[in-house]
Amino acid sequence: MLERTSWILLALIHLTPFAVFFAPTTISRLYSVAQDDPSFALLHHRAALFGVVFIASACGRHMILVSVNWQSFWQLFRCSAF
Repeated sequence: MLERTSWILLALIHLTPFAVFFAPTTISRLYSVAQDDPSFALLHHRAALFGVVFIASACGRHMILVSVNWQSFWQLFRCSAF
């Protein structure tokens, strides 16, 4: 139960910065950066990276299982290829 609560909390922490990805004008308002400024692209990309963390933490434990299965598959492929 604590593990699931931790994953949900991690997802919620990253939800707000990820929402800025869908509302780029919020970046201009919060950080006082014009949309034609190069820093704007970096901040927008930062919001997308928060989205990656949000999605990974929302999937939580399932992402770890997929990672382990992928590593097992890769080891199997390496051993059978040679």
